Order: sequence, then structure tokens, then C-alpha cells
Amino acid sequence: MVVLERLEQDFEQILERADLSLTAHDRNLNAAGRLILGIRNQTLEEETLLEDIVDASNFTTFPGKSSTYTQLVSGGQLELIRSQDLRRALTEYHAYTDFAQTQFGVTFAVPLMEAKQTLMEATVVSVTNIPTTEFNQSNPPEDVDRNMFLTNPEMLTQLQICYETQDNIYVLTSRARGQILAILDQIRAEQEAA
Repeated sequence: MVVLERLEQDFEQILERADLSLTAHDRNLNAAGRLILGIRNQTLEEETLLEDIVDASNFTTFPGKSSTYTQLVSGGQLELIRSQDLRRALTEYHAYTDFAQTQFGVTFAVPLMEAKQTLMEATVVSVTNIPTTEFNQSNPPEDVDRNMFLTNPEMLTQLQICYETQDNIYVLTSRARGQILAILDQIRAEQEAA
């Protein structure tokens, strides 16, 4: 059935985006953790310091929705999917995605952007005069005012916000990944039954 094939393709791509997001947020969480421990211990890990400052406040977008599902709903053709369980799982996933995207926009993006501003106060930005070509491309700062970084209490506060935010994003994305895998299993079971 063409609809099931298109849904499978959509959710394989969504799964790939979820995996990339989870990898990024794991890296970001670890970066924030290293910086927090560095401030608490008054010793920074020099080999990762510059990248950690950038990564601690970075974020990716939520994996997203299935365009095929959206088209089926808007066209009033959801009944083309015979399995009621699959329809329910798709509806629940898309409702969860709406919730998560709202959280990304308000609860996560704003604190991470504010934290980035504070963290950047202690850095010297690398100026290459070469435009970036991708959103995930970033140049780490050239240097850090280590004294300011270690003694300004706002740095620790903002890093703790980064840590909690990265952890929450990871939880939301991980739950979505579980839903995605279950949907893919249901799609494949439907294909075999057809």
C-alpha cells in the first residue's frame, strides 16, 4: 500500500533526525557538565574548553512530523490506514510533537540563548570573515577569560540552566524516538498483513 510506504519513509527520516538530535544533546549535556564541574573544582578541561562553551548552550530542532500523515488528515483520508492502533499511534505522536515543539520554542530555546549570551561574555570570538554554510557549523571562540569564567557566579548559574535544559530536551526527544520506533513496527506489521 502506497500510504504505508510513504509513512515508513517519513518515519525512517524522522527517526534519523531524532537520533542526530539525541547525539547532539548528549554532547551538549556532557559539555555543560564538564564546565559546571570545572567551575566547582576551579580547574577547566583545557582540551575541550572552547568547544564545551559553544556546545553547552546549543540545541537542535525537534524531529518533526510526518508530511504523509498531515496530508491524510487535511484531506480527510486517514481511514486509508486500516489499523486503528496505527492511526491512534500516529495521532498521539503528532500531538506529542505539537507539545514538544512548543516547549522547544519557549521553554528551551529562550534559556539556552540567554545562557549563550552570558557565556560569550567570557570569550573572544573567532572572526574568520567566512560565512557559514550550514546551521550546525560554528566556530568555537578563540580564547576564554578563565578568571571571569571561574569567578563570575552568573556563569555557573547559566551552565546549570543549560544542563537542566539539555537533559529535558533529551528526555522529550528520547520519548519521541520510542514512539517513532513503535510506529515503524506497526507500519511494517500492516505491510506484512496486506
